[in-house]
Amino acid sequence: MNIIHLVGRILIGGVFLMFGMQHFMNIDAMVAMTPGQSAALFWIATMFILVGGMSVVAGYKARIGAGLLLVFLLVA
Repeated sequence: MNIIHLVGRILIGGVFLMFGMQHFMNIDAMVAMTPGQSAALFWIATMFILVGGMSVVAGYKARIGAGLLLVFLLVA
């Protein structure tokens, strides 16, 4: 059962990590697409995605990481 949990954490967290890296690499383009939003909002969202994804993949404080991802998804 532990192997199944590990694979699930890697798959789910990996999706968020890849999405977070794309978010990080294209932050200027994302800010330009939404003229009414500040750049700080996108930096905060990117940090939520990256920290949450790393936490879930590593299994360290995974509930807090999942909470960060949940907050991001509810706000987005």
